[in-house]
Amino acid sequence: ERALAELARRHPGGQVVDTARLTGELAEDVAVSGWLNKMLVAVLVGYAVLAAANTLVMAALARTRELALLRLVGVTRGQVKRMVHAEQAGLLGVALLIGAVIAGVTLTTIVRAVTGATVPHVPAAGWATLLGGTAA
Repeated sequence: ERALAELARRHPGGQVVDTARLTGELAEDVAVSGWLNKMLVAVLVGYAVLAAANTLVMAALARTRELALLRLVGVTRGQVKRMVHAEQAGLLGVALLIGAVIAGVTLTTIVRAVTGATVPHVPAAGWATLLGGTAA
């Protein structure tokens, strides 16, 4: 008790709390931080979706003459659609591969620095959500 009295004298305004209260307060802080992180990610994803949509529209508008020329030389509308879809699928595959490599290098470096583990753990549902959302 003498040690606590000395500690209280050196740090006025401090209080001694039990572990249940401290754990509850920490859990509340973590919950708020988690919610704020999710909001930040949602805003960033929204911005990325708008940027991607804008890029696709601009690319399509820039190719109007090219696609019209293909139609003039006898390529059917279905063939043009299949060509554009094949190009988009190839681009999506390359984008997913490059994004996965960048994320892998970044996450591996951070996880190694923080925990010492060499491979970051991402649940399967997380991978599926990330890849599905990116593809969409």
